[in-house]
Amino acid sequence: MMDDIDFSSAEVPVTLPQQEVILWSGHPSWWSYAPVLFLAGILIYVFGAGLLLAVAVLLHRKAHYYTVTDHRITAHDGFLRRKKQEIMLSDILSIEVDAPSLPIAAGVADVTFRSKQGELLSFRSVYPAPEIRKLVLAKMTE
Repeated sequence: MMDDIDFSSAEVPVTLPQQEVILWSGHPSWWSYAPVLFLAGILIYVFGAGLLLAVAVLLHRKAHYYTVTDHRITAHDGFLRRKKQEIMLSDILSIEVDAPSLPIAAGVADVTFRSKQGELLSFRSVYPAPEIRKLVLAKMTE
């Protein structure tokens, strides 16, 4: 199943160490914003004010960026106050995939990584969440 997905298609706004290879990178899925974008569409049609809501969704999505390399997982959050959180693959204790009870699109879920030190790092509303988990587990066992 992982063979069907192009994990290398997202843009990479970060600089990596020389020998590091990106295995997957992305933002929260557009599907996670579907209810808000639907509301924005109604507001644009009725009041012309939904455009601000749509722009806010776009900015929020761009402000959250996730990367899996052959050495680490990284989450970048924020525009003005950039926050970078990372866990080395060798330090990962567990990986959980938490899908919503009423999934908007199959495969969209939160992926939470727990380090051996107890640190948590979450990729929020990413697609394809189960395959990202499998990819990291496979790399950890190499």
